[in-house]
Amino acid sequence: MLLQLNDLLSAAVLIVGFSLLAYIALQNWQTAIARALCVLLLGVVVVFGGDVLLGQAEHEATIQFLLRAQWLGITLVPAGYAHLSDALLTYSGLPSKGRRWLVAFGYLCSLIFFALALSGNLLLSGGIAHGPLAQFGAGPLFGLFVLYFAATSVWGLWVVWQVRHIALTPTLRRRLTYLGATFLAPGLAVFPYLIIAGTYRVLSDNIVLLFSALGNSGVAVMITIMVYSIAFQGLLLPDRLIKQDFIRWGLYGPFVGVTIILFLRSTPVLARWFGLPAATLVIFGVMIMTVLMPIFVSKIKPYLDALVYRQDRAEIAYLRTLPRNTFTYADLRSLLENTLVVICGALRVDTGFVAAPDDGANYTIKTMVGARREVKRFVAEHPLAEVMPQIAALPPNSPGEVPPIESFLRYDGFCMLSLHGPEGDFLGALGVAYPSGGLTPEARRLIGVLAHQMELALTTVHMQQRLFDT
Repeated sequence: MLLQLNDLLSAAVLIVGFSLLAYIALQNWQTAIARALCVLLLGVVVVFGGDVLLGQAEHEATIQFLLRAQWLGITLVPAGYAHLSDALLTYSGLPSKGRRWLVAFGYLCSLIFFALALSGNLLLSGGIAHGPLAQFGAGPLFGLFVLYFAATSVWGLWVVWQVRHIALTPTLRRRLTYLGATFLAPGLAVFPYLIIAGTYRVLSDNIVLLFSALGNSGVAVMITIMVYSIAFQGLLLPDRLIKQDFIRWGLYGPFVGVTIILFLRSTPVLARWFGLPAATLVIFGVMIMTVLMPIFVSKIKPYLDALVYRQDRAEIAYLRTLPRNTFTYADLRSLLENTLVVICGALRVDTGFVAAPDDGANYTIKTMVGARREVKRFVAEHPLAEVMPQIAALPPNSPGEVPPIESFLRYDGFCMLSLHGPEGDFLGALGVAYPSGGLTPEARRLIGVLAHQMELALTTVHMQQRLFDT
């Protein structure tokens, strides 16, 4: 019973891992954080794919090959941890060429350990050749690999908490808390515990299988939370759309996949109950599930949406009839905040804000990141009603072009840039702490590109508000 449960959970983790790997690669491949996460997920997929195949393998040569091939996934994880640590620090405005070389060295070490695992007895030797706990024993260099694995894991966890400490927004700190709590999930999933000398000689098979089943259940949940926490990084989209994609992917990927696996694994039992061939039940079962699962998903998705969009139910009810890229006010705040975080991180400054007109004739701060006290001081000493007309008089910047230095207004430690709509109407202002390196052409190009994203979002919301008012 425990063996079947463990096999089922291994297959479930494989489906969840592969679905999440596909999700993050397709949604956010352009960011280094996402690429590093893909390396970690690939390691999990390789190891659990090997576990699923080992459960069906019968020939000793096949078992030996699969056990060694799994080390591709095992060695990828420490390299992925080093890669993710560097990506997090770079995203937080702390790039380092020396650290990049360290990441490259990590991948080289993983390649060497994988080569040792494929041949020879320096890393792996002896062990158990058959049974549900088939595994190699520890070779002379296995202790060195354990040190490498532990060092990258601990360093990565330390980096996550350091980045969390310097995060500019409460939302980003919350996401990094999720990441820190689940950071060790890939390592816990792939580490070859049975190789540690004496483990499989002390514990019974049932105890090991029980621990394995519990661990697999936790890993599936933890890697899902881990991906969720990173799915937002670097995406200039409202949280609502990202959550919507994540929920949809989870329903059509892991949920449907695990459900089908459960059915296929229960087919032999159902065949004995009904006295029919298992192949016949598989045909009818796949046919029924192919039709019913999309219907079931479409029925439960609105209830999940209601939980996610609690703050915008009235707007969401209306926006269901409009294109998917239509924004709510919460979407606008989220997109402006995400864009500000990217700008501040790239310029290596810690404070920024966006000011825009409110429903009346006044101006308000729409969102801010970093030192709120500094933004409040600026607004108190320089009322927006006095500052904004000066910013509105600045020459607008054309999309795709580097804003000239004349488009910026330096004001009490901040550099201000006007935001304009397609017709030249004044939408508001972007303000960021003046960078220590000054407004170089590269800095102005970055601000110009991201400020245009803000202009598009503000224009969209203004157009929608006119629709709502009519």
